[in-house]
Amino acid sequence: MRYIKIVILFVFLYVMKESEAEDYVDFYGGVGSLEFLHLGFDYNWGQSRLGASLGSSCGDDDEISITASIACHVYGESRYSQHRPWFFRFGATHWSVSDDTHDWKMLYLTPRLGREFSFCKNVGIRLDAGMNLLVCDNLESENDLIKALEVDDFYPAFSCTVFVNLVDLSFGVE
Repeated sequence: MRYIKIVILFVFLYVMKESEAEDYVDFYGGVGSLEFLHLGFDYNWGQSRLGASLGSSCGDDDEISITASIACHVYGESRYSQHRPWFFRFGATHWSVSDDTHDWKMLYLTPRLGREFSFCKNVGIRLDAGMNLLVCDNLESENDLIKALEVDDFYPAFSCTVFVNLVDLSFGVE
């Protein structure tokens, strides 16, 4: 446990070092596996972003996804964006499905590799692919999450989102 804390500290220090660049918020909409049709936002700093989204299948069953993720942009150069175009994204998705007879609740971990295409400073598309790792299903309590120590199953993952930078949080500081 002690070593995990040290690793987390080094990751935090690395992220803070990268945060000298302009901070801003992206809003996005897209489609993906487990995210379905989704809307979300990302807080961007340096070569990192932290985000959340809410998705729905818009079908007969009530299928809803809630995703939280962090991405680190690691390679390449972009003409319009301060982010490097290639990124790793790691997240967790809570997927809830309800029909007339059943309610399912599942938790997936979602490691992915992706590419960002910026068309100008404020608009672009992100494509990513990876896997959805089923960690827990039919969550009834927080104890169920703690008991899930191994991955039960995995499925291909993909996402395509269009993002728009509407809020500049740098407040004119250069």
